[in-house]
Amino acid sequence: MNEKKPRRLGTIFLIVLACAGAVACAKSSTVTPQVPTAFATMRLNPNGTLDTTFSSAGASPGLVITDLDPAQFDFATAVALQSDSSIIAAGQTVVNGQGVVAVVRYSASGILDTMGFGTAGTGGIVRTPVGSGDAEATAVAVQSDGKIVVAAITFIASSPSSMTGTTGFALLRYNADGRLDNGFGGGSGIVTGPIGTGTVQDTASLALQSDGKIIVAGATSSGSFVLSRFMPDGTSDATFGGGTVTTAVGAASIPPAVALQPDGNIVVAGGAVGTLSTTNFDVVLVRYDGTNGSLDTTFGNGGIVTTDIGLSVNYANAVAVQPVDSKIVVVGHANVNSDAGTSDIAVLRYKPDGTLDTTFGTNSSGIVVQDLGGFDNAFSVALQPLDGRIVVAGNSNNTFAVNLVVLRYNPGGTPDATFGPTGNGQVISGPIGPSNVTSANAIAVQADGKIVAVGYD
Repeated sequence: MNEKKPRRLGTIFLIVLACAGAVACAKSSTVTPQVPTAFATMRLNPNGTLDTTFSSAGASPGLVITDLDPAQFDFATAVALQSDSSIIAAGQTVVNGQGVVAVVRYSASGILDTMGFGTAGTGGIVRTPVGSGDAEATAVAVQSDGKIVVAAITFIASSPSSMTGTTGFALLRYNADGRLDNGFGGGSGIVTGPIGTGTVQDTASLALQSDGKIIVAGATSSGSFVLSRFMPDGTSDATFGGGTVTTAVGAASIPPAVALQPDGNIVVAGGAVGTLSTTNFDVVLVRYDGTNGSLDTTFGNGGIVTTDIGLSVNYANAVAVQPVDSKIVVVGHANVNSDAGTSDIAVLRYKPDGTLDTTFGTNSSGIVVQDLGGFDNAFSVALQPLDGRIVVAGNSNNTFAVNLVVLRYNPGGTPDATFGPTGNGQVISGPIGPSNVTSANAIAVQADGKIVAVGYD
């Protein structure tokens, strides 16, 4: 199956090329060369039209392209907004054959922050290697003091050409000017830790608690979700299950996204095989006590909820919690068919106790499945703060190209007819270069209702 990075099924990789002929559609690594791409950042007005006030030299209004290295597959997988409306995009580039964390900052108008971010001559871009293996930023958040926290996945291949190996996480904290924070990680600005057996395509997710503690989540290929928590200075928090909590969810797993509920409890959403089905992945949610990391047994079956959508391969890529009622919104995949090269977008909403919300979705099922006509991918979700509408970002392939997709749904799950050029709740945009593939890998909503999507083009 295929999305911003190919996912695994058990121990076998199924790569369905949503990249219209590319070797793979998301990630650069030293063992899987990719078609060169660049960071892409798009801003939409609240009605889905391109925001023409957001641009930079040489790009279309509303879209900013930043080519970190014309020879590499550079891509953004995470976005965060700063209090001054600056935009942080994080992902990966390659330096001397090694995948490294890349963080880019733009002004509110889309101009690279060359004066205030990074060292002289970096052009608003910070590149950070982590250890001797590949590293990729897969989540980013901004603290209340303006410091930037990045979660990255690290990978060391089991052999020079292998896509399997040992995965870990890295937490990096930068000062507001892009320098690594010497008050974090014992002075280095970086904290690392193990996850376990995994693949070059895995991810790590991130959440900041109100007390300044930092949660990072990942998964092993053997079927466990792994969460670690750190104190504000980067030391391990022993009150959280000794620092790390491991939860078996199946025979294999998809790395989870993480979100916090208003009461401080921790929700992660991913996928696992061997739960409701012995052959297919299902959506899996797990809830933990926000104080000590123990499973919340009031949620689902002993803290775990599993949802099968139509007896098919389905799993979650992103999760958000509605602040007013603590309902949980999950987006990801349904009906993945690797042989046919098809996949649909799935949006699910759960009540705070983990049961599907019957006020949402098709036939009061709590589930929306949308087919855009190709291999359709939903990677990220954001909730509009004033009206509760749901914004989803991803991509979709067709015969000719892979297109960036932004969708918006009403609170009940119907497509938002006020959004998009044709009023069907969809914004679909083809690549403009340097590549023939494009994707929206992460999404955020500004206070003024404008929508920021980052990915690659």
